[in-house]
Amino acid sequence: MAKSLPSLVLLFASILSVGCGRSPSIVEYQRNGLDPATGGMPSFVPIILVGQIVAYSELGRSRSSRWDATNRIQLCRIIVRVENVLRGGVARDDVPVFFFVSVGSTGGPPQLGMIGRTGRWRIGDRELFFLKRDSGVLRTIIDNYALAAQPVLTGAHTNYKSRPGETVPEMIVDILLTRGQGCSDQQMAQAVSRSVADFFDLPYTVRKLRQLANNEVPVVQKAAHDKLEELSNSWPKIRTGWPDAEQTSPSK
Repeated sequence: MAKSLPSLVLLFASILSVGCGRSPSIVEYQRNGLDPATGGMPSFVPIILVGQIVAYSELGRSRSSRWDATNRIQLCRIIVRVENVLRGGVARDDVPVFFFVSVGSTGGPPQLGMIGRTGRWRIGDRELFFLKRDSGVLRTIIDNYALAAQPVLTGAHTNYKSRPGETVPEMIVDILLTRGQGCSDQQMAQAVSRSVADFFDLPYTVRKLRQLANNEVPVVQKAAHDKLEELSNSWPKIRTGWPDAEQTSPSK
């Protein structure tokens, strides 16, 4: 049965109020929304996408946290121009994403938000976002900390298509370590040097870095070699060809 006119008016008003900058009915996470029992990212994240930040705003005034009266928090909103959806049903469109940040924080882990307002984002930055739905809106999987988004320095991947059977962590590594549109040699080298792709899938990251070390331009090859050396300090088996080389035990 079709919705009644009053129902449609209320639905439209709800959508319009969020779009016009009124605060949605969300509250900050307890324990930053991370539950160790659910496993590590990205396994428990329902929505993962890549997009550019095209607008930023702060909604309402800061207020005391529900969990710590000495900490003041601010609800913020960015508009993200969606380019790739790695998991979850999100249209390729401009979508609002909400998050809370601590006001006046100094020190500690990197935070979400814009440069000059606790964070490191600029308008136009491309990020890998880890999100969930809450009260009809998209919000970061955790508040406050930059772990909820990772910079994508390899340019746009508008034609990216995952391989059959490719896992979400492998898709993430592909985005972070594959040259996209508009990515210069220097940008690609920086993307490799600053990459955290190994956090998502170490074996696949090592394979991708070896491909870059063999097939890219010299400046990117060097960055890939340096990154492999950096990783091998923690994982010495990389130096022996892992994960591709067969590991055999000495015969007894």
